[in-house]
Amino acid sequence: MSGATGWDAPSSLTSSVADWIAAGIVTGRWAAGDRLREIEVCEELGVSRAPVREAIRMLHEKGLVRHVPRIGAVVSHFSTETVMDVYEMRAVLEEWIYRQSVPALESDDLEQLDRLLAEMEQARAAHDYDAFFERGWTFRQMLHSGSTNAVALELVDQLRSRLHSLPQVLREDDDHVDATSTAYRQMRDAAARGDGEAVGAVVHAFMLAVGARVCERYSQAPQRFGDSLRRSIQ
Repeated sequence: MSGATGWDAPSSLTSSVADWIAAGIVTGRWAAGDRLREIEVCEELGVSRAPVREAIRMLHEKGLVRHVPRIGAVVSHFSTETVMDVYEMRAVLEEWIYRQSVPALESDDLEQLDRLLAEMEQARAAHDYDAFFERGWTFRQMLHSGSTNAVALELVDQLRSRLHSLPQVLREDDDHVDATSTAYRQMRDAAARGDGEAVGAVVHAFMLAVGARVCERYSQAPQRFGDSLRRSIQ
């Protein structure tokens, strides 16, 4: 695989193995409670145990795998249904936050949104997708900044972290990048009017679409990741 994977991997091979296992977990190849056997993964992918062991360690840190004494690595509960549940909850919660926060934004905040949009477009033109999505999240946080509801903002962060790094699979998806740019411009235009309802509606629709796209990509992912990994080690 090329580009960022979101697992902060020490090597592309380890990262590819982690992506391949994660795809199998999300799409149900391994159910909650199933044991992940290193030797079986090694044999199927044709790799040594070192990158598989490191990949499982990374997945443990991200919450997709847990370690059970005297058993080893066991799959945590995670599925495409979980992904959609989280995105649906975020869609509702963030829509509510924007309705409250956007009317409280000031001119300096709007100028900051413009600057972030410009930086996103520069990163997009340079195919620097890490920077593109980092600026995008900062953009969203700026829109949040008019809210005084600390509990709601904390819940957004918790839901976002619940997905771990799974949305990274979309980082080089041109359709997703285009849709993100369009949605963020719509948010900025509505925010300039002080229309929190409109910003919330855009975010709600966008979050549901992202969740569906993540699930779609992971449904395609096990074979795609496996083929890419095998090519990389041949």
